[in-house]
Amino acid sequence: MRWTSTLIRDTGLRPVRVSSNGKTVCFSGISGTGRRPVSRKSCRRGFTLVEVLIVLSLMGVFTTLAYRLLVANLRLTASVMDANNNSARLDDAVRLLRADVADSTSVEMPAAGVLRVHVAGEAVEWRSDHDVLTRKTAPRERRWNVGTAVNLKMDGAVVLLVSGTAQPVAMASMHRSSTGGRP
Repeated sequence: MRWTSTLIRDTGLRPVRVSSNGKTVCFSGISGTGRRPVSRKSCRRGFTLVEVLIVLSLMGVFTTLAYRLLVANLRLTASVMDANNNSARLDDAVRLLRADVADSTSVEMPAAGVLRVHVAGEAVEWRSDHDVLTRKTAPRERRWNVGTAVNLKMDGAVVLLVSGTAQPVAMASMHRSSTGGRP
């Protein structure tokens, strides 16, 4: 490195880059000592405008793709959570409907989508209205939004909960139906 400082004092050239081995020095300017300057290409210090623009455009493309992937992932997560919640609500309603039908003294279907179950002297009315199941007892009403169209039907002593997307759920009553089914 000693010859570098001497050369700088003698010629006024400034070193731009010194390699790790200490032998290659790139000077900014032309040496007056008869040495040939290192080629300009190997002595570059920065990026050209075209290179910066290419990198920025690639970063923009990757950012756009990452954003779209993130949005799609968030939408998928939300739809899966909705499906899980709807499934849990439907399971809860079916569990309670099965218990009512199993404990019933009589089951009747006075109108389409309406099921009246008599349990221990109390009338429990179930209604299916598109994607909402409703259970009414004397003091209260409970609703389940199950996210898919459901319908209540009777086939003899069997109560069916029919959904457009799955197999019907059958619940057998211990007693014959009074109306709405086969004898």
